[in-house]
Amino acid sequence: MIFGIDDGVEEVRCIYSQTRERAIKLGPAVIQAITLREGNSLLRETEPKSYSFLTPWLALNKENLKRYWGEKSWPERKELLRKILVGNILSMAKSLGIMIDFRVRIRTMLDILKVEIPGHDLIAHGFLGCFEANLQLPPLVGLGRHVSLGFGTVSEEESCWT
Repeated sequence: MIFGIDDGVEEVRCIYSQTRERAIKLGPAVIQAITLREGNSLLRETEPKSYSFLTPWLALNKENLKRYWGEKSWPERKELLRKILVGNILSMAKSLGIMIDFRVRIRTMLDILKVEIPGHDLIAHGFLGCFEANLQLPPLVGLGRHVSLGFGTVSEEESCWT
């Protein structure tokens, strides 16, 4: 998935117009179909919304992985993940030039799994599940590490607590 933001929107339009008539070879994969969807999205405070990870969220760098396994209980690990997720959201907003001027509130329901990172011969710890946040996230935004490889893709959902 390719996102264009600000000036990048025109770049994505250009790629789309040049490639929609033929297949594109991208590493070992061949892209057979391209769909262009345009829209606007704001990171704004809302009533709590539920989101799920469509692809594993890679939350833990080496330092945080040691902290995670060093925590003695699941509630402490869960709190560490909550803080990392808040940080991921704030970092994503900052990289887009968006200032969040309210406290981001999160609650999570996550399962840990081992994830192979293609092309890197690495195994990472990732998380799948859902979270609730008091802000509107852009559709299919990526959070965490290796988002350019498709990890951490988020989708809005009805609710994971019902």
